[in-house]
Amino acid sequence: MSFRRLNKRLLVLFVSLVVSVLLCEVVVRAFHLAPEIRRMSVQVDKTAYKLSSNPILAYEFKKNYRDATPDLWQTFPYINAQGQRDVERARQKPEGVYRILMLGDSVVCGDGILDLNDTLSRQLEMQFAGHRPPVEVLNFGVSGYCTRSEIELLKTKGLAYAPDMVLVVFTQNDYENHNGFNPFAFPRPPIVNALFVHSALVRYLSLTLNLFQFRAQMDPSYVVEWHGGAIGRNNVFAGMQLLHELSRQHGFKTLILLWPSFEKTGIRHPPGYEKALVRPGELTSVEAICAHFHLPVRRLDTVFSRDWKKHGQGTAPHTFYTIGDSMHPSPQGTKAGAKLIKDLLHLQLPQ
Repeated sequence: MSFRRLNKRLLVLFVSLVVSVLLCEVVVRAFHLAPEIRRMSVQVDKTAYKLSSNPILAYEFKKNYRDATPDLWQTFPYINAQGQRDVERARQKPEGVYRILMLGDSVVCGDGILDLNDTLSRQLEMQFAGHRPPVEVLNFGVSGYCTRSEIELLKTKGLAYAPDMVLVVFTQNDYENHNGFNPFAFPRPPIVNALFVHSALVRYLSLTLNLFQFRAQMDPSYVVEWHGGAIGRNNVFAGMQLLHELSRQHGFKTLILLWPSFEKTGIRHPPGYEKALVRPGELTSVEAICAHFHLPVRRLDTVFSRDWKKHGQGTAPHTFYTIGDSMHPSPQGTKAGAKLIKDLLHLQLPQ
């Protein structure tokens, strides 16, 4: 075959492809198969999070994320090279170090807290300054995670750090069988966003096939179905069951800490911990589930109440310990909480 004939065939092929694409574009526009661009935004929100390929996690932190003007909700000043809101950590545990891994949602992550050293995990590590052996407390908190996702994070990433103990800070919204979805980030090449804006065909294919995560961004129900199906209907039971299995396989200790509700007149154990109904006959109370799997669990409302009576009288607990929303701790709250947790752990750590 001559070079000229080959070029002619390639040209015919190229023209045929262009014509086919243009015809498809015309058909999609004519039948209004793709939504108008005015109905949606393709702007990428500034966020510390990215979509995860693991449906149980749904999303995770971006590694090495930085933001000089964070909102402390979707953006934070510093995410380390391993993808945690923590100082840099060696994956291999240093010799002679006792390593604690702290799991949780926004309470552990530190929503509303600017200084990394004011997060609960960093404050707890500081409480153990001078302890022998030295103690590290790793922050594996991710805002919005439910219990099953927290333990999945332990399984897929945390075990590589060889923890000696795993602390799970449990909050009332951990009963929800899904994670929050507002922190999604969908970074895409500019040409992809341009094609999405100007081509009905590209919009149709992107939303149908979830190309470049467009469907996940535009249709939250798709993400809920994808993620919620992986989580199941009783994520607390499934999460604690997996934690029990992992602790037996890998030899680490566990402690479940029930985070209290800080209110205007006092500190209480949320009643929702007792009556998160799923199906009749199922274990739903977090304390009953922990007892079923022989996982030690402690309420924090009583120890915080004693601390408040000693140090905080005259100030409402929700302003003394939290950023004002009754749940997320302020720097004062993490400092007090870390001291109280240290006292709970004192006899469990090697001396």
